[in-house]
Amino acid sequence: MNWDDLLAFLMVARHGGLSGAARALKTSPATLGRRMDRLEQALGARLFERSGKGYTVTDDGKALVVRAEAMEEAALGVDRWRAGLQEAQTVRLSAGSWMSFFFAHRIEALVGPRDPFRLDFVSGEAQLDIARREADIGIRNARPVEAGLAGKALGEFAFAAYRARQSTVNRWIRSAANTPSARWVESHHANEIAVEANSPRLVMDLCEAGAGLAVLPCFVGDMNSRLERASGPIEALTHRQWLVLHHETRHQRHIRLVVRRLEALLQENRELFGWGQIRT
Repeated sequence: MNWDDLLAFLMVARHGGLSGAARALKTSPATLGRRMDRLEQALGARLFERSGKGYTVTDDGKALVVRAEAMEEAALGVDRWRAGLQEAQTVRLSAGSWMSFFFAHRIEALVGPRDPFRLDFVSGEAQLDIARREADIGIRNARPVEAGLAGKALGEFAFAAYRARQSTVNRWIRSAANTPSARWVESHHANEIAVEANSPRLVMDLCEAGAGLAVLPCFVGDMNSRLERASGPIEALTHRQWLVLHHETRHQRHIRLVVRRLEALLQENRELFGWGQIRT
């Protein structure tokens, strides 16, 4: 028996005729009709009653439908398994600019040369749709509310104002990105903004150059030897980060491995994150 012939048979049975099934299979009704004739001859059974209204499945045909659908489900299961193997070769990690910056400086803790998978970074302030598999692992600043997602609290991350060491500039640098820190600078120091940058990383570069004060995550500013704190932690900006996964893929071996490494990395560097501790 040829699986393609059984699939064609299922399509004819479901459409009740040749025309709809032929469109679905991208073939002609005449070709499909000949295949059904040959299938009946090979089985020695009449599968359809043919009439001007279409093809009606016989009792023998109904019995074959049950068996062919079981084969169809098995084939789909193989396809899903194969897709899972292919997806497992890549682990996509989504994080904001600053968390990606932090991970990039410690990349050896997340992926090694002998790992049987590739780690793909998807960095940016826009939130990717993990439910639609745009990423496998996400680091977010809010608890996930979408159906099918699992979240784990990582801890509270603090922000503070920073300046270049020995700088006396009192003007501010604002990021054009729509982030809580950019909105805070706008609401508290709108009349003191000297320069604006279109990315969070450029804000830090300008701050290093002495262009002004910048609001940065403490885990970024404190590890930059060219900067010093110009304020204590800004309470209004302290927030909890969440590790977000999809329910169906969170147990895949490579994803679990990267998650364990992420949690270990954050735990080891908990002193950088200002207020709060990384929760394990």
